[in-house]
Amino acid sequence: AVLDVLSGRADIGSHESWAEALCSELLYKHPSIQPDDIWVRTSTVIRDFKSATTDSSSTANTPFETIVLDVMKKDAGRAVEALHSFGGGSGAALPATMTAFLCDLLSLSGRIPRLTPITASQQQQQHVDLRCELFLSASVAVESSFHSLNQDEVGVKTAARLLLLEGSARAKHTLYDLMCRRIPSSDTEAKALIQICQTCPELTD
Repeated sequence: AVLDVLSGRADIGSHESWAEALCSELLYKHPSIQPDDIWVRTSTVIRDFKSATTDSSSTANTPFETIVLDVMKKDAGRAVEALHSFGGGSGAALPATMTAFLCDLLSLSGRIPRLTPITASQQQQQHVDLRCELFLSASVAVESSFHSLNQDEVGVKTAARLLLLEGSARAKHTLYDLMCRRIPSSDTEAKALIQICQTCPELTD
């Protein structure tokens, strides 16, 4: 069986999952495939794997498989949407921060627009700053998560750095509110908060 895999002759039904079958094919059968064609092979592997391993005649893609294929087609927005739906919008600190950072990278690289339309009408079209919204959500999640662990100092500092990284007027207003709510518990923390404020001129007035 190992030799069959290494030579690219393994039967697709011998694999544990379509992801395993895809990796085997890309590594040992079609190692020179062009990146733009990988989603086509993935779609084929998913269909063939289902046909070989299930009795059902339906080979329709699951929502997760559809997201994977969309991301492979370079739909960057679907990547952010997927991460948000798989925990980024749950209020947990880590997935919320990862979602914000992913959106930040894709926005800075020009793969997704900074402003996302939220209304269909062209005459009265409204937009939302997705990057800003995700950073604000991440800062709230971080502050809340560390508060539940009785580590408010760490939570405030981390949330403040996220807001400084976002840098918009809304983020600065949120940072101002964050600083106003926090009473330093030590001289060290007070110094750290002052240093954060000094990096944002709007907070030093």
